[in-house]
Amino acid sequence: GRVTPVGWGLLVLGLAVVLGGYGLSHRWSAAAERSQRVRQCRAALAKQDFQTAWELASTLRATANDDPAIWRLIAEAAEGAQRPDDAIAAWRRWGELHPAGRNDAATRIAGLEMKRFHVSAAEAALNQVLESAPEQVTALRLRAQLWSVLGRSEGLIATLFQLVKLRQF
Repeated sequence: GRVTPVGWGLLVLGLAVVLGGYGLSHRWSAAAERSQRVRQCRAALAKQDFQTAWELASTLRATANDDPAIWRLIAEAAEGAQRPDDAIAAWRRWGELHPAGRNDAATRIAGLEMKRFHVSAAEAALNQVLESAPEQVTALRLRAQLWSVLGRSEGLIATLFQLVKLRQF
């Protein structure tokens, strides 16, 4: 007949265990699916199948949150797939989440901006890098390219001398 308070407690406890197990199972399968997509995306990048890498990376964007490894993967896939706006946004996010890589991110952004002929944005990104790391060779080389194209001979000569001093010319 009648359910006792202990019986109700056991019933509620049993229901909580079942629902909690379902929640853990669902979270685990979502994490496993994400890991599988990450592996597939890396494999596509290694094969230089940039369109597939971008399609996989764009599905990761919604769950990337604060994971710098995912944002770097998104940036590389977007860059390879010739999606500069997406690549720049992802490199910025990666630089925010990975302070040690901030200069690398800004250098990549500068290169993308140069390809799009956004001179002031490229110059701003390079200035950001070279203010904090004046001997960053990749940024110096990009600056030399930019100044060469723009005909800024004084800046070009100064940059080339910096590269020679660093024995990186």
